[in-house]
Amino acid sequence: MAIERSMFKRLRINNDELEVLAQVLMPSRRGFLQFLDYSIVLPLIDEAVSQQRYERPAETEVISQLFSLHTKTFFDTLSRLDGLRGLNLDLGKACHRSEVTKSHTDIYGVDEFFEYHHLRSRIDLLTPNALPQLSFISHLTILDSDRTLTSSVYLDLATRMPGLQDIHFFFIWDKVRYPGLLRNDRCILATTLELRSEETKTISVATLDINVNDDHGAMHQLLPMPNLIYPSGYDLLGSSLRTWSQRLKKFDIRGVFDETLFWPHALETTSPPEWVDLKTYYVQLERHTPSGWWYFMPKGKPKFGTPPRNPAEDPNDLPQPFLDDPTGGADPFDKSVEDFWDCRKGYGMPEEDFVTRNYANEDNMQPLLEGWAKALLSMPSLRQATLAF
Repeated sequence: MAIERSMFKRLRINNDELEVLAQVLMPSRRGFLQFLDYSIVLPLIDEAVSQQRYERPAETEVISQLFSLHTKTFFDTLSRLDGLRGLNLDLGKACHRSEVTKSHTDIYGVDEFFEYHHLRSRIDLLTPNALPQLSFISHLTILDSDRTLTSSVYLDLATRMPGLQDIHFFFIWDKVRYPGLLRNDRCILATTLELRSEETKTISVATLDINVNDDHGAMHQLLPMPNLIYPSGYDLLGSSLRTWSQRLKKFDIRGVFDETLFWPHALETTSPPEWVDLKTYYVQLERHTPSGWWYFMPKGKPKFGTPPRNPAEDPNDLPQPFLDDPTGGADPFDKSVEDFWDCRKGYGMPEEDFVTRNYANEDNMQPLLEGWAKALLSMPSLRQATLAF
């Protein structure tokens, strides 16, 4: 009994192993299962597609159908396994099986998968309401997938778990060169938070990591950051998260936000927020705001010496103009061209052009701190709060 309890405490499977799971996880063993990791293996992908970093809509639709099918089969399998309770579900990577060279295996230590995160196409979960409800799942973790999911998928999955208490998802929003795509991702997530609010009300603990990944985004802090609030005039995602988070007891949020995350913007017509039960609040912000301004300016140092920058006068600090199409479309740059652009704009720059932003820009910092202070006064149960950069 002790051996089985240890063996079946945590299982890791993919979509090819669901039948084995149903056979191995007999009724007498189901009560032992506490952690289940599930990943989806997708078919080979055309190398030309991965190099160009985009798919045609019809190609993405096929992948979305496969992803949805494997997700539905997984949910159906779990729904037939009576006796599961308090399950921690970890939905891992949706990745493409691929032929790899020996040199790639030697370098990266993998023998089956390439990473296709750089594909800009988002894959969808089709007909999420057709998934059976799994009331025995209490904790849900969704990792950043090799294939980027549409941001609504995270909450669509959570709504099929009526007993869910804790959610943690990780979403890399690193397309600072393509702000239209970022705006669309944020807008979709903001809308889904509002639409799915009632269906996710059982969640009391949330960790949402939606930072910009510097390895794939801006390689230095002189590149102008994108304007992510166009054309609304304020951050819709920060506003939706502020409203959605008011039912939580613990909230950990990381990403590009401003004071709208804490307090309503002047353009909003809503009542002041109140986090009645919130006890722990952790916020980690990027150094730039959703509108493309900076919270910090460089302070002169040897070899990196520049005086503090004034973003109102320095064109390098201005938000990028809205020239892209937020609805998508073919990416004109292939992987090699974009890698060259990143290198030339990043590591290829003279050393003296690199700076570290470590000097507060009061024009942007003060509204943020005022909103933070107002929010803290509206948290009567608060025990610990952290605002970090």
